[in-house]
Amino acid sequence: MMIRYPVLKGLLGSHPAITEARDGLLTMQVAGRFVHSQYSPGKEALRLVEPLKGLDPEHTFLVFLGSGLGYHIELLEKEGFRRGVVIERNREIAEVFRAAYELPSTMYWIGPDQTEEALDGVFALLDFSSVRWVKTIILRGSYGLEDYSPFESRLQRLTQVKLGDFSTRLKFEEIWLIHMIRNINNLPFSTPLRRLFFRFSGLPVLIVSAGPSLRDSLPAIRRAAPFFLVIAVDTALLPLYEAGIVPDMVYSLDAQVHTLEDYLGIEKDYLQQVHMVYDMVAHPETVSYLRGKRPVYVATTAHIDIDPQGNPFLLKSEFIRWLELELNTQLGDVETGGSVSTSVFHAAFLMGGDPIVLVGQDLAFSYQTTHVASTSHYYRYMPVSHRLRPVNTIFWEAILSRRLQKQQGIHGEVDSDFVMSNFKGWFEISAKRLGELKGITCINATREGVKLEHFVHEDLDVLVKKRAHLPLRKELLFVSEPIAYESLKRVKRQLGELMEHLKSLPLDEKFFAVLTKLDRDFLARYYMRERMLLERYDNLDTLSLERKTYRLIKAIEGLLHE
Repeated sequence: MMIRYPVLKGLLGSHPAITEARDGLLTMQVAGRFVHSQYSPGKEALRLVEPLKGLDPEHTFLVFLGSGLGYHIELLEKEGFRRGVVIERNREIAEVFRAAYELPSTMYWIGPDQTEEALDGVFALLDFSSVRWVKTIILRGSYGLEDYSPFESRLQRLTQVKLGDFSTRLKFEEIWLIHMIRNINNLPFSTPLRRLFFRFSGLPVLIVSAGPSLRDSLPAIRRAAPFFLVIAVDTALLPLYEAGIVPDMVYSLDAQVHTLEDYLGIEKDYLQQVHMVYDMVAHPETVSYLRGKRPVYVATTAHIDIDPQGNPFLLKSEFIRWLELELNTQLGDVETGGSVSTSVFHAAFLMGGDPIVLVGQDLAFSYQTTHVASTSHYYRYMPVSHRLRPVNTIFWEAILSRRLQKQQGIHGEVDSDFVMSNFKGWFEISAKRLGELKGITCINATREGVKLEHFVHEDLDVLVKKRAHLPLRKELLFVSEPIAYESLKRVKRQLGELMEHLKSLPLDEKFFAVLTKLDRDFLARYYMRERMLLERYDNLDTLSLERKTYRLIKAIEGLLHE
């Protein structure tokens, strides 16, 4: 590992750019400037690494913008910093560095032939439960703003998204596992969504989201319904119901209890006309609203990513991996960009939809509100509104509390925020890939909101006229193959055995050592926050361990007794 000095010294004299500095170390002169100090590269390297002293190497991820000959990288390696990525944009410097420096396997390399998208693969493998700091080290002699600014922008976005994903995991990992366990009792009534993959090949799919401008599209959606497979996000179901429109499917992803409000106040006869898709983390009571005449489908959230070497790998819940292995059944992996709308978009692709049409996908605060009227959000705010503080005022106050961003809109500049901008980026990247790799047409028929790149922007009524001669025979599209109850017996038996082990866990410093012996990765995720507190701050939160263990035991008991 580290610098191979004999190789480097061997280049002196044979490589015209390499010269000897006054302190005896080597430097390079490229494009008229020295990559390292021409006087003392050693002292320069010491100055670069000085700000990192005091950080824990085990919990630090380094991003080197400019490799040079690697003196600063070697110093940090010697201090125990062995996790990071080295980015070098100059081909001449990169060739010398790769010849003279052997990076450890935990240090990634991005060379001049790679784009900033290579950072995606690096960060896909980064586990933020073991990372406290992401630090950037810039080698000024090797740095050019034009070459590195795309990487810095990508790095900033990836760090924010990754931190957001991690904080979401910390917040919801507990409720996700509890819901997945409780949803096992819904599996005998559920068909894996995978059974619908490719069944709708070449059929047009209309995805209805609950953006503020949905109200303007409701008449067009009613006219479009016979000619499109209409899939609604759960928040859009109540506005569709009030408009007398029955979607073919509704997709539920949210684990929080308030998602049940999307179904309250809707007649049972209406709900039983809709095919439901629920994610395994969705609130378990959601299924009870739509279980009836139509098949119910179950899906799981997963994400296909590419590592820095270009190899694809799948990110998904450890519990789902275990469950599917025990059931010998794949439920149906659906990628998400962080919202139910992005999940529906990917599900539409997996089912074979083409074109895929968005409506109500504002991704902006059109009409100074967050959602279309009649969603559960409106009904939630109504009890606290009054003459001097109407519902729209409450919405506007909520909007002003967010990190607002200006975006190019369909009809001029619009107000969006950081979260919706991330969704926008996800949709645009996905549409670009579907168009280039699969030839699928993505259309945005939303009336207001952001302008989405790589989408054709077209009015929904125009699309209806083009397809008016092609009504769909939808009754032939759906299949019902629920998971047999017999196949769930082994799962319940193993969870029962796990429950007995949980009852005997010691609530002291031995807790995690015993937990590791149980060899269940999903338990490590469940107790991730408590482990981090112990490892980073030597703080054993016994009250939280006791509460979460009790709750997990009760969830399994409820599963076994139903």
